[in-house]
Amino acid sequence: MVWKKSLPAGTKDKLFREAEGTYDMEKQICQVFADRGFHRIETPVMEFEDVFNQQAKQTLSLYRLFDAKGRLIVLRPDMTSPVARVISSANISLPLQLYYSGKIFRANEDLSGSRNEWTQIGVEVVGYASHKAEINCLLCAEEVLRKLQIKDFHIELSHAAIYHTLMKISGFEHTQQQYLTNLLIQKNLTELRRFVAAHPSDLDAFILMLPRLIGDPVDTIRRAKQVTSHPVIHEAFDEVLQIYQTLMATQPELSVSVDLCTVPTLSYYSGVMFAGYADSAPDAVFNGGRYDSLLNYFGFPETPAVGLAFNLDALIALQYKLNLFPKLQAPAILIHFDTAQTGKARQLQTTEKNARLSLFDELPDSIAFAKQWHYDKVIVLTESGRQDICLKEDGE
Repeated sequence: MVWKKSLPAGTKDKLFREAEGTYDMEKQICQVFADRGFHRIETPVMEFEDVFNQQAKQTLSLYRLFDAKGRLIVLRPDMTSPVARVISSANISLPLQLYYSGKIFRANEDLSGSRNEWTQIGVEVVGYASHKAEINCLLCAEEVLRKLQIKDFHIELSHAAIYHTLMKISGFEHTQQQYLTNLLIQKNLTELRRFVAAHPSDLDAFILMLPRLIGDPVDTIRRAKQVTSHPVIHEAFDEVLQIYQTLMATQPELSVSVDLCTVPTLSYYSGVMFAGYADSAPDAVFNGGRYDSLLNYFGFPETPAVGLAFNLDALIALQYKLNLFPKLQAPAILIHFDTAQTGKARQLQTTEKNARLSLFDELPDSIAFAKQWHYDKVIVLTESGRQDICLKEDGE
């Protein structure tokens, strides 16, 4: 079978309005970050697979290929690990506040309906142990969504240490941990009851409560503390509550909840995690969290860090649904000119609003093209002068 007119699964072309609108949205989001003092960073689309081995336990499906020397290369599935690689290998002074935009790739199964290629735009705040780093990321996210006129959005807080500590102290075998992880992701209460019955431990009450630890941060954390006394997990609860209270003191109109059952989507998350949701959007429009140990994987001293990334394609789909996606500027004037009048035509294009040059040699072709694309008029430039041909009927 010949594939020259087909696209790989999970990818798509963007034309005209969508392409222009996507480009414009990317610039708007990046400008917010630049205005807040973040510095831009760019990394290659291709990296050695070793860069992402920290996430191997998350079984990310990677696009793999070999370079000319037979070394294994992947299309990046994530933007944060390459940034950590840069910081660990370049002589850059910390702390840093960086922003980026670019494509990421993950090989989902065919017919799953998932995108295999999408654009991420995000920030990395590296070298700040204070929870001001999380707050700064979340307030930047709020500013971006307001700028894009997405008003009905919601922030969900969680903490990676809850899951990591549960797995560490449970004593369960690897296969049991995997099974428990899937049950927590699904929030499957029925199977969780069967699991704890088959594998009893001191954590039974906490495990069974986890899928219900969702909702108002103050009440949910109060209930959570009643079913576990582990100091690391309690510290995680307090960090989530501190960030929630700071957000409310800063932006009291924000909608914020917690989900203490959240399983980290990437294994390097170590602290508070967050996700942003919006009405009419089936998936999160942004995700992020603290990852204090990632740079240590690259041989760099353990360094506090927080990141947040927007899913640009989810934002585009949301703006379409909300009828906020910008329309292409309607063409107004088409300039038809003799080759000898090229200079005058270019000069006229700079003075006439929304004017474009016709690249046809024959006037009938220019007029037909202008009618096809709904131009208001054609301006004809020749050696003998200028002629305006109006294509709009009266009243249009």
